[in-house]
Amino acid sequence: MNQQRSRRYRTSKDNEIAEAEESRLRREFEIAGKPVLPRQESEVSDSNIITPGTVFMHELSKALESSIDQRLQNDIGWIYLICIVIYSSPCRD
Repeated sequence: MNQQRSRRYRTSKDNEIAEAEESRLRREFEIAGKPVLPRQESEVSDSNIITPGTVFMHELSKALESSIDQRLQNDIGWIYLICIVIYSSPCRD
């Protein structure tokens, strides 16, 4: 648990350092007249949400289950497939 916590803290700190460095380089390039591409924002702003037991993972599991069920019922290519999905949450009844 402590190892995971320290890894998350270190990742957060590393992200802050990387963002500061990117900002510095962008200013430097703009001053030098070099073209600077616009910033690209990540779809997942906090990578810690991709952790078992979070709301994000629960919603992802529900969406995945729904998509697989729909394909198994309606897609002829999936008729003879056996699909095994292992969720991060506790077993369901």
